Amino acid sequence: MSGQRSGCALNKVHYVNARTMRGVEAKQPNSAIRKCVRVQLIKNGKKITAFVPNDGCLNFIEENDEVLVAGFGRKGHAVGDIPGVRFKVVKVANVSLLALYKGKKERPRSEEITRKEEFFYQSLSSRVLYLRSSLYGGEKEGFGFGVTAVMDFETSEGICDEDVATQYMIEQSLLLNNKQTEFKDILSEDGCRIIQTSPERDKISSAIRRGDEAELRLLTIHRAAFSEEDTAGQIPLHEAAMQNNQSILEITFKASTTDAKSRRTRRGKTAIFLAVEKGFLENASFLLDNGSSPDCQDNDEESQLVIAIRNNHFDMIKLLLCFSANINQKLAHSRTALHEAARLGLTDIVTLLLKSGADPDPRSTYGLTPLALAAQAGHVEIVRELLRRGQDTCGNVNDSLVSTGADVDSQAQDWATILYEASAAGNPEVISLLLEYGADANMPKHTGHLPIHRVAHRGHVKALALLIPLTTWEAVEESGMSPLHSAAAGGQTQCLQMLLDAGYDPNFMLYPWVRRNYDDQRRSVLYFTVTNEDICSTKMLLEAGAMPNQDPVKCLQVALRLGNYKLIDTLLRYGANVNYFCRVNTTHFPSALQYALKDDVLLRMLFNYGYDVQRCFDCPYGDRAHVPDDYEGWTNTVIKDTMFCEVICVNWLKDLSGNVVRLMLDYVDHVKFCSKIKATLMEQKQWPEICKIQENVRCLQHLCRLTIRKCLGRLRLRAPVFMSFLTLPQRLKDYILYKEYDLHGQKQSEMMTS
Repeated sequence: MSGQRSGCALNKVHYVNARTMRGVEAKQPNSAIRKCVRVQLIKNGKKITAFVPNDGCLNFIEENDEVLVAGFGRKGHAVGDIPGVRFKVVKVANVSLLALYKGKKERPRSEEITRKEEFFYQSLSSRVLYLRSSLYGGEKEGFGFGVTAVMDFETSEGICDEDVATQYMIEQSLLLNNKQTEFKDILSEDGCRIIQTSPERDKISSAIRRGDEAELRLLTIHRAAFSEEDTAGQIPLHEAAMQNNQSILEITFKASTTDAKSRRTRRGKTAIFLAVEKGFLENASFLLDNGSSPDCQDNDEESQLVIAIRNNHFDMIKLLLCFSANINQKLAHSRTALHEAARLGLTDIVTLLLKSGADPDPRSTYGLTPLALAAQAGHVEIVRELLRRGQDTCGNVNDSLVSTGADVDSQAQDWATILYEASAAGNPEVISLLLEYGADANMPKHTGHLPIHRVAHRGHVKALALLIPLTTWEAVEESGMSPLHSAAAGGQTQCLQMLLDAGYDPNFMLYPWVRRNYDDQRRSVLYFTVTNEDICSTKMLLEAGAMPNQDPVKCLQVALRLGNYKLIDTLLRYGANVNYFCRVNTTHFPSALQYALKDDVLLRMLFNYGYDVQRCFDCPYGDRAHVPDDYEGWTNTVIKDTMFCEVICVNWLKDLSGNVVRLMLDYVDHVKFCSKIKATLMEQKQWPEICKIQENVRCLQHLCRLTIRKCLGRLRLRAPVFMSFLTLPQRLKDYILYKEYDLHGQKQSEMMTS
């Protein structure tokens, strides 16, 4: 059978009669699948399932895999799990899948074997016998194959060309998957190829690690072993370079080939690279003296000079520079050694690099210079050194914008200036130094942000004090956002106060192109503080004159959704519209009520600040059935002007209706219930109390309160300054303001007294 591919030989742990190897059957409509074998096995500790063509082999099974289930599909069915069957793969070999089901005992056949079957099984038997003799030297106890026993198996007679083609595609896909799996398996966890090394190579590695010079000298006769790579692609010279023993390195170097110093590991590192990485100065000096290159890069495009800078190894850097290391070598993202030193704040190394001829103003792929990285991290001395180097190169003290020096106004690809990068750290000394050398505070990033926006957002108070007088109002308007927005978004109350004191408008709205970045289309500064639940900043803005009703989604709606009593009370006290209407799914009654149906404290707070309770009892149907006049069996897809009775009477809210309506009656005169809400209220425990209130005339005191509140209006009621103009006793003022129902205020008073 030349078409057979490598399969597997199995040692069956538990023998099961082939006729009983049938579990739960599941219908498989695909004609190709029913001619496949369903196999479950444990591979590398993971349980996997696969369908394999019945005339193919388990190419993806390897040694030490455990086959849990394997069954043939018959007549449109796929055999399910077979309890008690477990196979152990003992050797991968060229054996058909039918070997899975060979037992030691032959069982009778119900029908005559066809010629094709007979030929197939004879070929299989010969292969199993050959495998047994070649691997085990004949019949061996414990080997679970019997070559005479076979199981019922449908031949491929009558299979249409389409099915054959489908089977072939399945088999080829499995073979491709097998190749990918094999490729992954030959890799270790770090992605290195597993290579079998010679015993001499292992002895050399052991001697190098132990520092045994005598044994290593004896092993130098095996010159070929000094060129063998291990799993990580290292040769003995690489290992010796990583040992703090120059004698070992010298012996290994002499025994290695001439190209050993240029050989790289899987990660692209040479021996000199590894010595520099470990910080072994003597090893690095020896390798450089013997011709190793100081400029080679690894797979990450990093050089020895950058590695030495990252390790802050000053002497190693001097050594590399003495051997003419390329100081301006472009590395990953076109960064240089000076970029790395400036980023890490290594002043001495930056000075050394500049004295050795490093370009003071190289640009990375993203347009960042060493000056930008130093300013970003707040390294004052490095910023000063780079700026001074630019002046010294130019020879003009008053001109810092020179082509051969550090450009203080250079911009990255996103238009971020050096001053903008310095705003991230907010170091006032760096910002002051940049401004002294002519940095422009009004150059925006491509998003429109100015340096003042960044320092305000991060709360750098001293830096903000430097930038406020230098930032023009025209630049702020062109950006489309106020620094107040940035300070509010960052929760920086002190910066907010400084900007307000400097004259920034608390009602400056985001421009449309900025507003589009937010899903809620926010505009005002106040919206940011409310979203952050920053009560202190919210109060500060409201006291400065911020208007609370300027955003598409009202600030009060956000506070109600957050459930913050103090924030809601603050907004209502400073004029937030308690009778706002939501733009989505508009109702006939003000939308704020929807967030307070389960909260008595919140309900009372809304009602006390002038919520229009009367609209909740408006209903066009009255005592009639609640069926629209134009109703013809279809529901309108547009939800608009929904009545309160339609909301409170739904199944999941009707249990709240009694309490809500009872509280509402304290804020209205006599009201009339529609038929729908009345039917719902009659089922509630508050119904007797509601009937008592409705059946009796409201007291004159209550009616007077309602009249006075109507005359004053909502805006005057919420402001204490307006109430102070009324020539009424304080007790009467408290009655007008429903102080007896101010549950939130009562809780606050109790907390203060306790």
